[in-house]
Amino acid sequence: MINQVVLIGRISSELNLRYTPNGNAVCNFNLAVNRPIRKDKEKETDFISCEVWGKQAENLVNYQNKGSLIATEGRYQVDKYQLEGETKYKHYILVSTIQFLESKKEQSQNSNEKSVNNTQNSNEDPFQQMHNQIEQEHTNFSEESLPF
Repeated sequence: MINQVVLIGRISSELNLRYTPNGNAVCNFNLAVNRPIRKDKEKETDFISCEVWGKQAENLVNYQNKGSLIATEGRYQVDKYQLEGETKYKHYILVSTIQFLESKKEQSQNSNEKSVNNTQNSNEDPFQQMHNQIEQEHTNFSEESLPF
């Protein structure tokens, strides 16, 4: 049996590093991954829960942030627990390896370009800036942004 998951996507949630009582670092985050594009459909994105432990969790928080393009490798995991007498399940990817696919410089250049475009467009339509902000928060990440 094989349980191996490889994902390339953008971090879609704020990174929050925590430590267990034993001192182990852990970070949970969501990864936005595009589905294959079909001609008759709009682009669709899945937001996949991920968890990473140890030094990789610390490196992720120190060197990446929301919107960063990364590649992950790990396994699909389901945890079962009881909450108020009801059985609950937590589905996520337990990440074993992370590769950073963008430098901080590339991320800040992309961010600056977006803010300049938003400012220029806002002069045309009084609601354009609000529209751009909403669109930016709910952006489907394009496959053109992938390095291959």
